[in-house]
Amino acid sequence: MAAERSARSSARRASPRSGGAASFARVLAPVALVAASTSAAATFWVMRVVLPAWNTPHTILEGVVHAPSDTPRQPALARRVTFVVVDGLSFEHARAIEELAPLRDEGAFRQLVAHYPTYTGPNITAMMTGLSPRESGVRLNGVETGVPGIDDVAHAAWDAGVFVRVRSRTYAEFDALARAPRQADVKRGRLQVVFDWEVDRARPTPTARPGTATLLELIYFGDVDEAGHREGARSERYAKAARDAGHYVQRVMRELDPAEDLLFVASDHAHRTAGGHGGAEPDVDDAFFAAWGRGVRRGVELPARPMRDVASTITVALGARTPSSNLGAPMLDVFDLDEARAAELAAEPFDQASRFGCTVHPTASCADVEAARAALHRGAGAADAIALLGTLAVQRDAGASDREADDALKRAAAGTSVGALFLALSQAGGFARPRSRSGYLAPLLLAVTYAATLFALGYRPTLSTMRQTEDFMIDAGKAAGVALAIMLFAAWRLRWGVRDALFTSLAAFAAMIPFWSMVGASPSALGPPVASALVFMVSPMVLAAGLAAIGIALIATARPPRASAGHGR
Repeated sequence: MAAERSARSSARRASPRSGGAASFARVLAPVALVAASTSAAATFWVMRVVLPAWNTPHTILEGVVHAPSDTPRQPALARRVTFVVVDGLSFEHARAIEELAPLRDEGAFRQLVAHYPTYTGPNITAMMTGLSPRESGVRLNGVETGVPGIDDVAHAAWDAGVFVRVRSRTYAEFDALARAPRQADVKRGRLQVVFDWEVDRARPTPTARPGTATLLELIYFGDVDEAGHREGARSERYAKAARDAGHYVQRVMRELDPAEDLLFVASDHAHRTAGGHGGAEPDVDDAFFAAWGRGVRRGVELPARPMRDVASTITVALGARTPSSNLGAPMLDVFDLDEARAAELAAEPFDQASRFGCTVHPTASCADVEAARAALHRGAGAADAIALLGTLAVQRDAGASDREADDALKRAAAGTSVGALFLALSQAGGFARPRSRSGYLAPLLLAVTYAATLFALGYRPTLSTMRQTEDFMIDAGKAAGVALAIMLFAAWRLRWGVRDALFTSLAAFAAMIPFWSMVGASPSALGPPVASALVFMVSPMVLAAGLAAIGIALIATARPPRASAGHGR
């Protein structure tokens, strides 16, 4: 009995509780400090480094002078140009639904390839500026301007004397993405466009400067995108919204005179089968473009073109200058043009885009620009000139992608080294060295349970499965809660101690350093698709690791000690 009482007394002396609250605080304080520090560092990096790099003024265009071309622009192709953006309608659906058959049969139709990230903001910006997200700096949704001073379709139209009207129904951000001049007519409301038509019938046709259109009308239709987010691209709700969009386009067609006016219809991206977009998958960049009206070829389906080619197509139709920072090529193949007329229309946008593109990033094909420009002035070579602009864009994009991939790998290697060194230093002197082999598996258990929960909630390593910020934070909280519960159960069963808690928090932080190094460290670079998705989705795991570490430490201090000695932490 005396030996038993002596053992219990020794165990009590070994327990941190024997020193009361002060001893308890001494044990918990380093864990709480490490957890708070790693969580704060992770939050700072994502909020102050990664996110600003996604909507940024620091791209390859920063500081590059872009003056308008001095090549004379050509007269407008139509009296009035109406451009309807059908958010989220895929090329596949637009090609199939009967409601868009009049547009396809009486006009020109093609696939439009959305730029990554395949969000609405970056791709409407591409339509209005002729710049991809890598170039414009607008890479996420939101009212962002990207690189200061970039030119756009609406201002080019206004400068040419074309009145600009913007109708965004219920999507307020479209007003800013359209980049309309301050004096433009900008209104929201589902019935506003119908009201405009009634007013237009009652007033005389407006006049403009000779050679330019009278009106540029920009209209946004968002019901298809809402249906895609809620129920996916194979749902009946999405199909119905697509049919409604077709009826809406038919109504617009009835209000226009195909002998005088032009209608362009385009989508900004498509949707995954399960809903969502933003990543680089083929099924989300599958947008469409259609043209109908004066001078448009009838019943043709044309090869795919990139989203940025919309901008100069609109300005050519308006008889306005090409935006001075545009890097796209006009889609002249939608019009029924002879070679000489096509060369006249191509001369000004080709001069602008080739000069600016070769200033931003000289490539081997820049040597062919002067010959193509000379051919256009002779009234020939429009198709070759447009193809050359496409080649310049491909070479420019490939060069940027290669540089970004090399830089990302170098930063990832450096980040891995930093993370390994950070973890090694934390092991020095046994500060965060797990007390048992199972303790080394604690961060892995946390990561697996957190990731598995997000997977069960529908997340995948692509930005297309990211949800709205509020919804994602709720889902991340669920994943963290599941991971925390499993970690605390394991800590109790495996008798993890304070050193295991410290290792869990520090290892989770160190594991994220390579990903943080790849995404956001260089604001001019577009983050790799998978790494970018993981940074946004998995970074909250660092906060979960901090909470788990505190929980493990609490369990370790509250757990009754074993009768035998020698169980240090």
